[in-house]
Amino acid sequence: MHYIRFLKPPRLLGGRRGNAPSVLKAKVTVTTDLGESFLWANVDLVVELTDGTGKRVLERGKGYTWKGSEGMRSLEVELLIPAFRVKESGGVLRMLVRLREDFLSVENFERILGDSDEHEGTGEMGGVMAVRSMAIDIPSNQSLPIPPSTSMAERTFRFGISEIHIWEETGESIARHIWDAGLLLSAYLASISDPSSKKALPQLPSLQQTLSQKDLAIIELGAGCGIVGITLSTLFRKQISQILLTDLPEASEILTQNLASLSSSSSSSSSNNPNPNPNSKKISHQVLDWSSPLPQNISETKWDMVVVADCTYNPDVVPDLVQTLVRLGAASAEMLVLLAMKVRHDSEMVFFELMVQGGFVVRDKCKMSLPVLGGQGEEIEVFVFAVG
Repeated sequence: MHYIRFLKPPRLLGGRRGNAPSVLKAKVTVTTDLGESFLWANVDLVVELTDGTGKRVLERGKGYTWKGSEGMRSLEVELLIPAFRVKESGGVLRMLVRLREDFLSVENFERILGDSDEHEGTGEMGGVMAVRSMAIDIPSNQSLPIPPSTSMAERTFRFGISEIHIWEETGESIARHIWDAGLLLSAYLASISDPSSKKALPQLPSLQQTLSQKDLAIIELGAGCGIVGITLSTLFRKQISQILLTDLPEASEILTQNLASLSSSSSSSSSNNPNPNPNSKKISHQVLDWSSPLPQNISETKWDMVVVADCTYNPDVVPDLVQTLVRLGAASAEMLVLLAMKVRHDSEMVFFELMVQGGFVVRDKCKMSLPVLGGQGEEIEVFVFAVG
């Protein structure tokens, strides 16, 4: 999977002459989840101006070509904004950057899982994920240029009538971005949430049995942006009574933003959506350091499932991660651990050795492919552990 990213938040600059249009400028890149490589294929990009919701397109700019075959690593884009558009939007504008080829543009969980028809899904070709900037608020009495106020950008995922909005940092930091294993696990969870889905997917019976129950208490470790937990909260709303997203303090800002977005979208859609998400009030986040004792509210809760995605890449913290799982399982004999990983190096295998020592056994496992446009596809491995 490749992701379009803003290297810096877009900036709005004034026109050079009189009533000349303002200009919204940004620098983007097209890279993998950890930013370790760039898209080598050539693709056409479209830059659009939207209203504050990010849904209504106000202006479409000129096209750009990402020349990956020539080693391109960044691309400057711009969009002319007529003055009447600023007034029409109420002074709130956003920039959307996406692929021109719709069948390769990813904003749907089903496409992440692939499809046999290359014109309906990413299939074996891979895809590129669009990105929306934060809203740029333009007070009527403030002159240009408007400096960027924050450094976040939004990804949008659709599944049926549901939409999931995930904010992440702009720039090249990897700590608060969506990672591939969490993305594919979210798409898988979305698919199994729909009993009518006919997509052929690997089966994880223990996971599916647990997610069919009621009043589930779920905790996610190393939640990052929170995409997996938010997907669970949105699509398994009837089954979940409590879901807690945990991470280190540096993830608190992005988790706060994403849970606020979840609550806002639930409130605004309740009149139009026959199935609004009441779990926006049941999902929360909390700082949790694996090397420290469990906070009382966590240690005294009987958790039905622990979610761990993209957390085994650093072998130095794996012993603390496994010890945290052992502590959580001490009060929950029926607890499952749902793990998703994209193996990046052999040292990650220490996790499985420590899990055996901690008394866990693998109930179910599967591998799912993640096609990569212009490159070799990758595999995401999913495991379901139980207390032995």
